[in-house]
Amino acid sequence: MKIRKITALTSLLIILIGQQIHAQQYSLRYMYDQYKYVVNPAAIKIGKGVGLHANYSQNRFDEIVNNNHLGGFGIEGGFLYENMGLGLVFSQENTGILKNTDVKLSYAYRVRLTENHWLTFGLSAGIFYQGQNTTDIITGDYSDLLIGKSQTDFCGGFGLNYTWKKLEIDVSIPNYNMLNKKNVPLFASASYNFSLVEDWGLKPIIMYNGLNPQMNLVDIRLQASYKEYACLQVGYRTSKELLFVAGGSYKNVSLGVAYGFNLSNYGDLNKGNFELILGYRFVNAKLKKQTSQREINRKTQQSLTKIDESLSTLKESDAKQAQELEKINQSVQSLNNELLNDFKGSLNEIKENVLSIQREEVEINEAKIVDKGYFVVVYSTTTREDAEAIVYRMSKQGVQGYIIKDSKRAFYYIYTATFDNIHSALDYSEKERQRGFSGAWVLVIK
Repeated sequence: MKIRKITALTSLLIILIGQQIHAQQYSLRYMYDQYKYVVNPAAIKIGKGVGLHANYSQNRFDEIVNNNHLGGFGIEGGFLYENMGLGLVFSQENTGILKNTDVKLSYAYRVRLTENHWLTFGLSAGIFYQGQNTTDIITGDYSDLLIGKSQTDFCGGFGLNYTWKKLEIDVSIPNYNMLNKKNVPLFASASYNFSLVEDWGLKPIIMYNGLNPQMNLVDIRLQASYKEYACLQVGYRTSKELLFVAGGSYKNVSLGVAYGFNLSNYGDLNKGNFELILGYRFVNAKLKKQTSQREINRKTQQSLTKIDESLSTLKESDAKQAQELEKINQSVQSLNNELLNDFKGSLNEIKENVLSIQREEVEINEAKIVDKGYFVVVYSTTTREDAEAIVYRMSKQGVQGYIIKDSKRAFYYIYTATFDNIHSALDYSEKERQRGFSGAWVLVIK
């Protein structure tokens, strides 16, 4: 049994010294994208109430060395104003011999650039403790000079969060301290949430994990989600781990589980890593109402934007239609002008033909009335043109008129009938007066 313990200790020392693990210092291994404020103070969820989380993770080595575990809790939220937030993170990691404790406060300030466009700045400060467990591994009185004595130091961090619609980018220096002043930790991530169908989304995620500078890791993940109720992730980490993450929430409670399968040549020693996280978010009625109102305003603004875009499209369409209509109107106007000119020409020809026919008829009538002596006259004029125009207007009213010239008086008379006796002529002139020719009279030519 003692040889077995010595073998276990040797294996653990090889892991600690060979891979130069300087302590994780951070309370999560797989769920940074769900609780990024742990490593980025700018990722505090401002304006969404107060959130709590507790987590536990364990590296599953062989059946002897099984005490490499990490735990912690955090609290964050918009405690102050609409664009400010505070956070508190406590974590403790045990790697068999090493024990590391980290406590830090975070502050975030959010700047709204435009609608759904934010830039958040974050600062953190705290205390970092690095020491060794007094747990007896071999003799019950363990002290290893390879590990060193306990040390405490202040630490600080800085982070940025950029959000534009469904794109989110994080960059941070989470925890810099003088104990490892040559090692500057770095965290970065980028994700974009694609909307597939209603309420369903697909989000690719890429993360750089330089929290331990000796182990720079990159995660490539793909997450499928349904609203904010459930999500499922699969991914690969460059430490040759295959990652599976599942999470869900009901009302204000959230639960997440993650597992990392080790695909390296040391898979017989490292059986995989397990992580469990539990969260709860306090949201009061006023905040819910404000959030609901903001959501209503957001949807209203989206609807107004769509209406504006539709109106703009309609205006462009109307402008094109107006141009086409103007061209059509110009064509119609041109055609109307041509038709009008043609019509005027035709009308003048018709008028000339009518007048010519009337002249012929008048000449014939004048020839026929040589022996007649009583004419019922309705108009008289001094020119031939006026007489012809009067006859033409009468014809439009359905009345046939004739012209006779008095050569002695140089007058043209327009008459409607002729008779061979005075009595018949007088009777007819009376009828013409009743019909509307008030000046009808009888011209007697002997």
